[in-house]
Amino acid sequence: MLREGLDEGVRLDLSANVSSGFWVEEPVSDRHACVGEAMLAVDPLCGQGVTLAIASGIQAATVVHTILSSPAPTGSDAAAAMEFYRERLAEAAKRQLLISAGQYARQAAITPNVFWSARAEGAGVVDKDASSRAVIMDAIAVDLRVILAADVSFQRVPGIRDDIVTWMTAVAHPGLDRPIVYFNGIELASVLEAVRSLPEPRTIRAILHAWSSKVTGASAHRLLGWLLQRQLLVAA
Repeated sequence: MLREGLDEGVRLDLSANVSSGFWVEEPVSDRHACVGEAMLAVDPLCGQGVTLAIASGIQAATVVHTILSSPAPTGSDAAAAMEFYRERLAEAAKRQLLISAGQYARQAAITPNVFWSARAEGAGVVDKDASSRAVIMDAIAVDLRVILAADVSFQRVPGIRDDIVTWMTAVAHPGLDRPIVYFNGIELASVLEAVRSLPEPRTIRAILHAWSSKVTGASAHRLLGWLLQRQLLVAA
């Protein structure tokens, strides 16, 4: 079409649209909630736009339900719900920026020019050794003595419990990207408090026994392996 227009002197009305990712500054209030691309649009090279849109719809429904269920729009749970939604947006936007920058960085290595290199700024570094540090629980002696790492802390953050958002206790540590409330549906703070309340010496066997009413079997072993890998639990 462009060639025909140039050859025949036909005037074409062309337009260009920005395809870069963007997000809104205020995704939620007691009067509105932005969902899908109204909240966050990702760079087309990233993909995952549909997944993020579905996730935002589920989260927004929970947030709106919490606000409508609160005694007042300024109530504690309503404030937690809005803060939760803002944090999930910031988290998704940051992750998408890293992913898109990584895509551009890979192309910049092949085609080094200003277009690709400028958009590659801030590309994340992939930890290629992460899998080699994974802890295999079958190789860990049940009599191994462990302690809660000194730099583990607990923070008050908004999180989902049942079908509403409320203030919850999250676990923070330098080895985590952000404070975490759940691991595979298990509230981390409660299981780590159980570890901290154990008398010395705290062994793997004693921890598994203390957790027996909360988490058992393969789930308990996965959790222990993850805590050791991330160094929230360390050898005494």
